[in-house]
Amino acid sequence: MKFIYLQTKKKRTRETPGVIASFFFHARGEQLEKSVAGMYRSLLLQLLEGYPDLQTVLDDPDVVPQTQNGCPSLNVLKDIFTTSVSRLGQRPFTCFVDALDECDEQQVRAMVQDLEELADESTENGLLLRICFSSRHYPYINIRHGIHLTLDDQPGHVDDLTDYVASRLQIKDPKLVEELQGRILEKAAGVFLWVILVVDILNKENGQGRLALKKRLKDIPDQLSELFKDILRRDNQNMDQLLLCVLWVLLAKRPLKPKELYHALWSGLSLQGLVDEEIPDVISLDSGDLFKRTH
Repeated sequence: MKFIYLQTKKKRTRETPGVIASFFFHARGEQLEKSVAGMYRSLLLQLLEGYPDLQTVLDDPDVVPQTQNGCPSLNVLKDIFTTSVSRLGQRPFTCFVDALDECDEQQVRAMVQDLEELADESTENGLLLRICFSSRHYPYINIRHGIHLTLDDQPGHVDDLTDYVASRLQIKDPKLVEELQGRILEKAAGVFLWVILVVDILNKENGQGRLALKKRLKDIPDQLSELFKDILRRDNQNMDQLLLCVLWVLLAKRPLKPKELYHALWSGLSLQGLVDEEIPDVISLDSGDLFKRTH
């Protein structure tokens, strides 16, 4: 979705202007990053900044109650968004909403229905509103009108999976590679993360022989969730670190940044004498929360 969004913005020209907005749900983010209210606030901000004249909607007492204090409720946000879109005229407005599966299912279903109705009304009134959703297969979100694309069915996606297996599977026997590759792609059902994890597993067990590798692949669960369980149950290394990591992720009041999790794990392991007594030096790199420990 991010690629499509950036390409669409890049192709926007003076001859074909318009506001292009995006929102990416993030299940492990702050509340506004994983809620429909956060989505409406973000899309509204981008729309009103792109077409400043629409900001007069905020002064309309029929839309925003005069007694409104603080951030409007979800229903008011929807009314502001709907009214703003209705005043677009012939100016285009395109929205990209990614990762519906990372938001509460009930919220998402209601939101999709509301935006679908808004899109239908906009089409009837000649407004240039376009909305693009993306989601994993579950939960299944049905859209009555629009173009449906399933990434798994696209030739390029299958080619990418094939190239990844061929380039990353570290097995010297060409016939065995071909056999394993076919089976991997069949079991993966188009899920790239499953392929990445399985290739890593097979590479670690390379050297055990043909039959052992084929049996290991056969035993690997098809479902991604079951594969994660299998990995956790089979990997007996670094169990102390794993236990602490799981506890911090589950019990933290908010999602931890990588360097925060790093320090949290160090503090727990230091009590057990499993790491150096000296507090590690964590250095943030660029916009990502990458870090390294210096000795």
